[in-house]
Amino acid sequence: MASSRTAFGLIVVYGISVVLSAAFSLTNPEWSTVVPLLGLETRYHFLLVVYVIPLVVGIVVTYLALRGVTPLYLRLRTAMAEGDSRIVYAPPTSDPNDSDVYLRRSLLVAFLVLGILSIIIHYVDPHLFMTDADYEMFVRDVGDPRYAPPVSITLAGLLIPLAVAVWSIVWILQDCNLYEEQRVGTGVVAGATYEPLWLRPAKFLQGYSGISSLLFVISIAALFIATGESLMSAVFTILIPIFAVVQCIPVYLFYTRIDRGFLLQRAERLSS
Repeated sequence: MASSRTAFGLIVVYGISVVLSAAFSLTNPEWSTVVPLLGLETRYHFLLVVYVIPLVVGIVVTYLALRGVTPLYLRLRTAMAEGDSRIVYAPPTSDPNDSDVYLRRSLLVAFLVLGILSIIIHYVDPHLFMTDADYEMFVRDVGDPRYAPPVSITLAGLLIPLAVAVWSIVWILQDCNLYEEQRVGTGVVAGATYEPLWLRPAKFLQGYSGISSLLFVISIAALFIATGESLMSAVFTILIPIFAVVQCIPVYLFYTRIDRGFLLQRAERLSS
């Protein structure tokens, strides 16, 4: 019952966000200019990259990651294991449908988006995301147009499907509660050690996301302090994680409905 209430609540939040965003963008007369990247008016470009792409592309790449990459990861861990080892699983200790689990996981997605954004934003052409007039305005108001909201919001929307897909591999290993059992010792001193299969990738993603996203936010703050004109960029950068929490809702609900039996069967075959 709790999971049903959580899903309903998330759907309501997502629906309200879509309605409010659509009402604002479709009635905003200043959003009639064409964005060069996709050749759409700003109003339609915004709705596409903020809602449609994270939803449609997110579902597709998450499904491919779960059914393709996760079994491959299990096979690689088994092949690289030393000594006498096998994959075992225990009863789940948490429910992926809980609201606190969703909030924690969506924030991890948001930080990963910021981490990737901190790298690729230096290699994009801001002209693709705005008109020449807007470019000149952001040069004057922001200093560096690459940090302007049209760039950061678009790139964040394009990166969310990738970030969810990457994290979903960790989530399903955790939700299946899979461990690598390594047998050690012989005779009366024989025993076994257990390592969660999701632990290594989770630590790597958390470490990278935490450090890179923090450095990115610091760079935005430094730009604001140096120029005194980048408050809007700083605000929108801070809002990206909040947007991501909402944008992840439909893909995460799709993830929670995926049957995990295929992964448990694969783990049993690799351990036999």
